Amino acid sequence: MATKSMIAGRLLAACLLVLVVVAVAAVVSGEFPIAGERSSALAQQGKPHDTDGDGVPDNQDSDIDNDGLTNEKEAEIGTSPNLPDTDGDTLSDAEELAIGTDPKDGDSDDDGFTDGFERSWGTDPNDGSDVPGPDLSVGPPRVQVSLQADGDDPDGLFSDFEETSVGSSVTFRVTIDNDGPSPVTVISLISATYGAVSCVDGNSDSVVGRVLQADDGDGSNLTSTGPDAVQCTFIVAAPDEPGIELTDVITLVVEDVFGDIAADDDDATIIVQ
Repeated sequence: MATKSMIAGRLLAACLLVLVVVAVAAVVSGEFPIAGERSSALAQQGKPHDTDGDGVPDNQDSDIDNDGLTNEKEAEIGTSPNLPDTDGDTLSDAEELAIGTDPKDGDSDDDGFTDGFERSWGTDPNDGSDVPGPDLSVGPPRVQVSLQADGDDPDGLFSDFEETSVGSSVTFRVTIDNDGPSPVTVISLISATYGAVSCVDGNSDSVVGRVLQADDGDGSNLTSTGPDAVQCTFIVAAPDEPGIELTDVITLVVEDVFGDIAADDDDATIIVQ
């Protein structure tokens, strides 16, 4: 028969076992870091902040954001010592002071174009009457679109004429390439068969509203890569009767920064077996 001391000993042993199990679980889950990790974390917490990553702690750095202006100068003119481009117009605070624009105003001459954009186009960001526009002879927007389909045939390839079975899933792939001299925004993508389609890229984001940069030099060659192009897909069901040939037409509309519109269309055919 167990004595009271034996029972107490067993209870103590059980409690110790539970504590050990809980401690091990905490270490494994990361809730209670091991000694080396805890020391490293504490060291990181005690490390001085270095905004611009130049190896000089902020409390010893005369130019915290490394934009070419001292912290004292930024305090004097009212710009942020922690942001190299206070107004977000792609020109650094120091560059704006050098050209006479306002580093706290992204559109210094209030003409509707940011200072950085005007510099890239060669217009004067300090002159509201000197604006980027068609008078610069940059030409109208130009864009290309391509439509291909992939059904459940064994080749697994996209094509202009695609065989598929009754009621199968068909993936249409759309390629858009900006061939114009200025950035464009995708305004709409309309299928003659399915209406306004939800065409998404590899990140499942819709391409409608996407800004494509000016032609990157590929000219009239249709490409799917680079900042001037995008590729997306949408999925539909094939007709539920064999022998049907369905040709879909996709129409793309884009608008450039000057409000000019461009459009293009292409078609692909699915053949139901």
